[in-house]
Amino acid sequence: MRTLVEGGWVVGFDGRDHELLAGGAVVYEDNRILHVGYGFDGPVDRRIDASGKLVCPGFINCHIHAGINAPHALFNDPTKTNYFGQNFLSYGARLPGALATPAPRPEVEGLYGVWAAVRGGSTTILDVGSRPAAVVPALTEVLGKLGVRAYLSPGYGSASYVLDDQGRIDWQWDEPAGEAGLERAKAYIREHQGSWDDRIRGMLYPAQLDTCTPELLQATKRTAAELGVGIQLHTTMNLVEFHKVLRERQVTPIQYLEGLGFLGPEVILGHCVFHAGHSWSHYPYVDDLAIVAGSGASVAHAPYKYAKMGLALESFDRYRHAGINLALGTDTFPQDMVSEMRLAALACRCSGTGST
Repeated sequence: MRTLVEGGWVVGFDGRDHELLAGGAVVYEDNRILHVGYGFDGPVDRRIDASGKLVCPGFINCHIHAGINAPHALFNDPTKTNYFGQNFLSYGARLPGALATPAPRPEVEGLYGVWAAVRGGSTTILDVGSRPAAVVPALTEVLGKLGVRAYLSPGYGSASYVLDDQGRIDWQWDEPAGEAGLERAKAYIREHQGSWDDRIRGMLYPAQLDTCTPELLQATKRTAAELGVGIQLHTTMNLVEFHKVLRERQVTPIQYLEGLGFLGPEVILGHCVFHAGHSWSHYPYVDDLAIVAGSGASVAHAPYKYAKMGLALESFDRYRHAGINLALGTDTFPQDMVSEMRLAALACRCSGTGST
């Protein structure tokens, strides 16, 4: 069926850059775009009046936790002003032995999270491995029925965050659990890769840099090459991680990943805010951004999540000028990619780095 979408504000591409066409037209047939421009004289089977609307390609939401971050509309002041930028560690870590959070229901939480992402303009999502392994197959079916393209697999790690009796963050290690988690992710990808009309693809999601052993990260890298898939790792997401790695290994988290041979074009670094050059890190002895750029790794930036903590990337242009491919994700609710673009352009101007 050939469909004409006309009358809206069309985001087109002229071969060099994007341009906005007022009252433009888009024609597509099945899964192919036939025309982008002004007017169309050929025959069509269906017409859609898009007057007053934006007509653009579907967004790729490169960092989303569908469903599990629904309550995160606002953080309170103690969380926002936490010196270490602890993010979810301020409220997500538990006392050892505390009851675990009940497993999410993908038919409710997953459906709501993915619906919110689609409503916010995303047609492709990278759900960053935050769900229990047993839930991911059911989430896959939810995504398949909704018609979304998604990169999935169950997440895994070698440790979980816990609190000591003084409320301090600690790491509870279980290395065999991390190894078993990687095996589950491999099995999932082998079973589901290309399912639902090739809209479901695999991606490896080791949890966080500081909750994975070096052996697990290196095994992840080998597995990605074996399966031909990408990797996304939460990296330099708070100062807790930055100081822990620097104290224990005498290198920054980015240097640590470089030394492991982990970085590369198939790798996305989730957040990557607290690099050596960030004003809170204040470690002037290495250029972490040059290392990331040289490796070809990308960064998934979620500006709204950090703005809620009173933090910002320092700065968007700084990463771009270093040669880093910056992608956007929502991380938390609302899953609105247009708002993320707007905030990405504005928040870094308040960072105090002297550049935008």
